[in-house]
Amino acid sequence: MTIAITTTGKEWKDRMDARFGRASGFFLIDQESGNTRYLDNSDNVNAAHGAGPGATQILTNAGVSVLITGNIGPKAQDAIQAAGIRVELMDGNPTVEEAYAAFQRNT
Repeated sequence: MTIAITTTGKEWKDRMDARFGRASGFFLIDQESGNTRYLDNSDNVNAAHGAGPGATQILTNAGVSVLITGNIGPKAQDAIQAAGIRVELMDGNPTVEEAYAAFQRNT
């Protein structure tokens, strides 16, 4: 299963981005292999509209099963739901590592 966390940077210690569609990028974790990678979302950051559906397409193409983020708008929620990606909302300003650890603990 591949987990995506909205992020402000490319590393475990970078902060989770509270936004989904306009997040700087996505930190992906493959739970089976433990491999990680970063997906850039810069095309959607300044989009006039459609940032959520555009970001959803990036995650769909990457085979993401779960998205961890702080907030998701209604259009993005519809797109994510249609793509079959589970959303886990997380409060606060955790690092990517902290967000993933909390997800693993089911909090």
